Amino acid sequence: MPRQLRTPSHLLLLPVYLGLSLTSCTKDIPPPTVEKSLFLLEAAFNPGILAEDIDFYSYGDGISLARIPFEHRNEAFTLSLQAPADSYFLLNGEEQITARLEVNAGESFNCVIVNQTGNQTSHHLRLIPDTGLPVFWIETANATSITSKEDYVDAILAVDPGIGYEQQQREIEMEIRGRGNSTWGMPKKPYRLKFKEKTEILGFPATKNWVLLANYADKTLLRNYVAFELGNQLMDGFTPRTAFVEVYLNGEYQGTYHLTDQIRIEESRVAIDELEDTDGETPAITGGYLLEIDERLDEDHWFISDILEFPITFKSPEEPTTAQTKYITSYIREFEEIIDSKDIGTRTEEYSQYIDIPSFIDYYIISEILKNNDTGIGTSVFLHKPRNGKLKMGPLWDFDISAGNINYHGNDDPEGWWIKTVNRWYIRLFKDKKFELAVKARWNEIKPTILSDIMAEIDRAAFDKLAKAQVHNFERWPILDVWVWPNAVVKGSYQAEVEYLKEWLTARIAWMDNEIKQW
Repeated sequence: MPRQLRTPSHLLLLPVYLGLSLTSCTKDIPPPTVEKSLFLLEAAFNPGILAEDIDFYSYGDGISLARIPFEHRNEAFTLSLQAPADSYFLLNGEEQITARLEVNAGESFNCVIVNQTGNQTSHHLRLIPDTGLPVFWIETANATSITSKEDYVDAILAVDPGIGYEQQQREIEMEIRGRGNSTWGMPKKPYRLKFKEKTEILGFPATKNWVLLANYADKTLLRNYVAFELGNQLMDGFTPRTAFVEVYLNGEYQGTYHLTDQIRIEESRVAIDELEDTDGETPAITGGYLLEIDERLDEDHWFISDILEFPITFKSPEEPTTAQTKYITSYIREFEEIIDSKDIGTRTEEYSQYIDIPSFIDYYIISEILKNNDTGIGTSVFLHKPRNGKLKMGPLWDFDISAGNINYHGNDDPEGWWIKTVNRWYIRLFKDKKFELAVKARWNEIKPTILSDIMAEIDRAAFDKLAKAQVHNFERWPILDVWVWPNAVVKGSYQAEVEYLKEWLTARIAWMDNEIKQW
């Protein structure tokens, strides 16, 4: 016969988890107000903290999460438990049908439910301060640490979308590894996610590969976001999508992250034909190519452009054939031969057969507004060429040390040209007066609203989307008054960092406008 379930007449539950305080449980405790909830934070037993009951969302791997008011993130809550029919909780070795426990926010509570056949199910409960952002709760297999940028670790992603996003599939099987270059060496690590199956995430189209940008050195957490928003406004084609999320890794809060696309050839990303090994003749061999100007040359296949010596890596195809390599290297060499000529001003029509000039102009303007160091020196600059199409600049990537957040190359100064005078392609293109005037015409088209649009987007992101999340982030990483490479300034508060960004951009756009008027 099954065991009789019981609630002892009086039992003081001793703390069995570090930092967890438990209240007494008696048979007089009424069940929680929601009969079918295993775990519940009841407003009646959390006076002054909760205005309404808060339920937990339970995931298949035993994790249950509840969002608590952010302003009470450092307080203790009374947790109500009610076992399912014909089951009981095993707490401190004693059987309980109902119980109330005092649980500190930010700490974990584990319990076991035993059914009438004796089968045990473990539950891992966590109270999450509600910043308004989606929560990514990541559990790696066997709690394995992520120490490599090359080797993936199996993991489960539990998604709590909050109220601002839709998320049908709340549990996603995936792999995770580190990513980044200088950013990987910082305390707050960036990550690469690879879902086992194509899955929609926070309303973004179903795909497998995603990136979590840490933005550790950018204390506004916004510079990549601003660049991508400018890309959405100005550039045709794909710009990486944006969602801010709170990340927990194996139970430890990691901070506010920027979820964004991995740049790949896909229908919902860089939507061009993907080359096959058999594509060796025209027109198939003409595209599509996804390339990156990257001085680190950290891909297996790369080349140095023949004339202007840009280091260019293959992102797709990852394993180009000899014929494909020859085609694209010859294509870029022919383009460079034209723009490197002394009579470039008479050869506009020639080089315009090789490059998509509007994409080159918009990419330039965004990079110059933000005075992006990497675009100038030739790092993290993506290019793509569709089949039977011209070479295009983009998508945008890697703007965390832009917009005055850098203490070298003079890029902390909102005045002075950078891309125009350092990037070898743009140096040549600007020797053609017709290209310069095309940039001026595009600038005059966008300048009436560009500053107000940027300021509004920064305010919306910083003081609406991230109002609470940035507080939580900098409690985890208290660096607002600490110099972090390569900060140009240390302002001491989040608001002051945001104001510095806005002031810098205002000065930058005013300087550029005054200079462009003289072209």
